[in-house]
Amino acid sequence: MSQSESRPLVVVLNGPNLNMLGLRQPHIYGNATLDDVEQLCAETAEELGLAIDFRQTNGEGELVTWVQECRGRAAGIIINPAGYTTTSVALLDALLAAELPVIEVHISNIHKREEFRQHSFVSKAAVGVICGLGVRGYAMALVAMADIRGKHLSRIPTDPDSIRALAAMMAETGLIEIEIAEKDSRIRVVRSAGQVATMTMPMAATAPVSPASFAAVEAEAAAHPGAVTSPMVGVAYLAPEPGAPVFVSIGQPVTAGQTLLLIEAMKTFNQIKAPKSGTVTRILVQNSAPVEYGEVLMIVE
Repeated sequence: MSQSESRPLVVVLNGPNLNMLGLRQPHIYGNATLDDVEQLCAETAEELGLAIDFRQTNGEGELVTWVQECRGRAAGIIINPAGYTTTSVALLDALLAAELPVIEVHISNIHKREEFRQHSFVSKAAVGVICGLGVRGYAMALVAMADIRGKHLSRIPTDPDSIRALAAMMAETGLIEIEIAEKDSRIRVVRSAGQVATMTMPMAATAPVSPASFAAVEAEAAAHPGAVTSPMVGVAYLAPEPGAPVFVSIGQPVTAGQTLLLIEAMKTFNQIKAPKSGTVTRILVQNSAPVEYGEVLMIVE
């Protein structure tokens, strides 16, 4: 499957016997073939602005190797492990080592089938499991992955409820500005002195920002003596749990050792603490956003 360098890559992996879809037990797995599933995934990915690499193998070792290759290359993994669901510790270890979002898919509802099929090693590495919805589960997994990676916006939210939701998210995360762009339009929400201003305008009204400008901003933040960087690859959380207040916000004084945020890596939540006392002047990461090793998360001055 061809890949687009400008789009986040999601690798869709299929385990043993799935090459027999459409022939094998159609009363359980349906009449769709694996080619049909690949076409569905390609069409869904196109709508979501994703690239996919769709593969199938009957070999456990090859499947493990493919998972290993995803690290540093893919934005996420969607996997139907098929017969290796209940047996492969090696596959579980590879998925954990990849340190990527994983969504497990099963065409049939494994929990309504034989008891031995109801256990999954893969689930221990997955952020979610979709089963029993037929081949549509693959498309649903791609939608979920796009949401997890924050790469897809279905529309520009100009209705009042959506604007209020954006404002609430900004208050929760400490962001002072958020901008959403799609096709020929964009919307910017700016928080200033406790108020929120909204502007909608054509894309042509904004001059493009060069990659060099972004690099300069990133370099400036990384060189700041108060930069708090990520010690690992994972997902950042600005609050201890959904709906709870954020750990810190912009302008808030903090003391050395105070928890600033959490980073989830390999199913473990790691506290990121203030390296010194001071004031949080910048928050450079969004809630539930993936972060890389060494990425600047906040500035404490």
